[in-house]
Amino acid sequence: MNFEKGHILPTVRVQKIELENFRSVTHGEVLLNCGRNVVPQDTESDILGIYGQNGSGKTSVIEAIAILKRAMSGDPVPARYSECISLGSDCAALSFTFDLQYPVENPFTRTITYSFKIEAIPNEKSEDNEDRRSISSLFPSKVRIFDEVISASGLFGGEQSKKQDILVTSGANYPIGPVRKISQYVGEEKDSVIVDLEVNKRSAAKDSKSFIFMDETLDVFFQHCNNSEYFQILLELRNYAALYLYAVDTRTSGMGAVLSVPLNTRRGVLGLNLMGISRMPQRIFEDLEYFVSGINTVLPALVANLKLELVHDEVVIEGTKGQEVKLFSRRNDILIPLRDESAGIIKLISVLSLIIATFNDRSITVAVDELDAGIYEYLLGEILSGLESYGKGQFIFTSHNLRPLEVLKKENLIFTTANPENRYIRLKGVGRTNNLRNLYLREILGNDQDEQIYDAAKRQRMIAAFMKAGVGLAEEE
Repeated sequence: MNFEKGHILPTVRVQKIELENFRSVTHGEVLLNCGRNVVPQDTESDILGIYGQNGSGKTSVIEAIAILKRAMSGDPVPARYSECISLGSDCAALSFTFDLQYPVENPFTRTITYSFKIEAIPNEKSEDNEDRRSISSLFPSKVRIFDEVISASGLFGGEQSKKQDILVTSGANYPIGPVRKISQYVGEEKDSVIVDLEVNKRSAAKDSKSFIFMDETLDVFFQHCNNSEYFQILLELRNYAALYLYAVDTRTSGMGAVLSVPLNTRRGVLGLNLMGISRMPQRIFEDLEYFVSGINTVLPALVANLKLELVHDEVVIEGTKGQEVKLFSRRNDILIPLRDESAGIIKLISVLSLIIATFNDRSITVAVDELDAGIYEYLLGEILSGLESYGKGQFIFTSHNLRPLEVLKKENLIFTTANPENRYIRLKGVGRTNNLRNLYLREILGNDQDEQIYDAAKRQRMIAAFMKAGVGLAEEE
């Protein structure tokens, strides 16, 4: 499914994220800065830092974006995300609102919301040997996506339209709805494709995919109504998810007990062995060389004289040309295995390609959990300050390091609360000359906000627990 010749792709920006019964979040809304000030053309960087105590919902935002990327790309959502549904809840609900900014002769913006629910269903054992060896097969439950809804407002058919549902998957008598919009996807002969869509719907549930964005459903729409503006929106969102949306969360992109480095790139995650040799086809190696070249343009500017070096030998893999690759870092003339570098440098290298893309592409959205892990705090502040001033894309991150509070604008920062019913807020009463880091630390103790941002009683409980544990150990001795 390709766009028609001359089709102008919009710049896509995430405007708002809403979570319900997702991990520690009973309800939470995250409004990005572009949601307050939309500029259809020449929109520059949109940075969002998420701060708060452990277990208060920071990672939830990044994992929700990771699920979104999988769903809108038409890929299976891994079984491990079935654990994201809040304990005691039947399902979780996720909603994402986007601005689609069209750079045409008379520019305009459409606002699109994609919402869906996820539930955990039994993960049946597969007879396929490959599936049985996959990580997803280790989980007792897998994800089912249901109640998908796409709503839209903006310019359609040359006229402004208020927000309305344009595609839902919970129709009573037909696999999709609403009734008045069905012809926008399957034309007037809807009865001829009802069986195909029903089969797709069951297949999506079994395979942990989005029914709307799976290949088979988009193929049906393409064959029957590929000129529809509504169908073009589905393709635009699918294209954005596949090529411009990236989430680096600890659930899928950890360092694997420092045995590997997940090099996050616009071609996906390249998992490279830190302890020995990585074997890969020639095509993957050429992609790797391309991204390492970009990394090595930036890395010496961040860490003096440091570059990433690939030492490789040509081999034959399953009858075709491939490469065996070892990872090294080079400082001037000294070459050492990359595994001997600090965890901070390895983390920086793993996400650097995506940070480069955020500096240069307006339509890209990158979300990184625990960006500060092991990275020198002054360098962290410099990177984020540079992105805020000179970047072009969206960059969402979580951090425990408070240095970014001193360098980023207040509208680019949100804070988690101790209230699971209202997890995310922006601090009020922040003046132009306030040091947000100092203000945040004062609020932890005094709290003049509408919501409590730290459970002050936690300190006393913590001290009491340490003392109680010590008494128990002394009695055992």
